Amino acid sequence: MGERVDWNPGVKGSPQLFVLGIPGQGKSWTVTRILSELERQNVPALVLDFHGQFAESQGVFMKAVQPSVLDAAKGLPFSPFECSREGGQGGWMANALAVAEIFAYVAGLGEMQKDIVYTSVRDAYKARGFGDDSDDATTQILEYPTLKDVLKRIELHEQTRHVANVAARCRPLLEMDLFRPTDQPADL
Repeated sequence: MGERVDWNPGVKGSPQLFVLGIPGQGKSWTVTRILSELERQNVPALVLDFHGQFAESQGVFMKAVQPSVLDAAKGLPFSPFECSREGGQGGWMANALAVAEIFAYVAGLGEMQKDIVYTSVRDAYKARGFGDDSDDATTQILEYPTLKDVLKRIELHEQTRHVANVAARCRPLLEMDLFRPTDQPADL
């Protein structure tokens, strides 16, 4: 207590933070102070605000930081299929697997169902021209798969491979306008 603490935040590694405590112990105030300091040091932060306290227009955080606010109820201005145009860890194949794993977690899918999602996303990328032999110039002009592309492929793979309930479980993610890509993506 009472000792100076120097904190030099960055974006390397896997920087996450959880603040836990009983009501009234200053969690929100602590998070507001941390986020304000991150902003001051030009370190980006993603806040999932389930109670809306950090998005209140007259709130301390909004006044101090003036963040970009995305309301998931109004749709998120990006596609889950956006990825690095280069191969490798951030490329389309890695993104196909990452999306399948996220969908599996959110929708409670089993291994076979997750593979249906993975192959559907992978095939949707390939149908749009992404491939192992695509050169960088070609990849730069390709369009990403759409939610409808992927849902159609899920329904097709589900029938041909006799794996049930994949489309039904993924439908809320693919049809409820959660993702609404725009021509000018939001600067997150």
